[in-house]
Amino acid sequence: MKHVCKISRIISTSDALLVGVGGSGKQSLAKLAAYINGYDVFEIIIGNNYNLDAFKEDLQKLYMQTGVKGVPTMFLFTDT
Repeated sequence: MKHVCKISRIISTSDALLVGVGGSGKQSLAKLAAYINGYDVFEIIIGNNYNLDAFKEDLQKLYMQTGVKGVPTMFLFTDT
């Protein structure tokens, strides 16, 4: 509960980089904190066919959602 509160407070005022061992719940806690703050979660899923053009398309979608529509959004980017 402490970690969710900390992450929620941090993302409501600024940015956060969560670092830790795999399987410790960083992604789940970040999604829960985004839900608590009323943010949408924008997550990029990288696969074998993901390239620079796909990344640019994802960023355009993110910019339309946050900049044009004004939807508060958390950008979730994992190292996998």
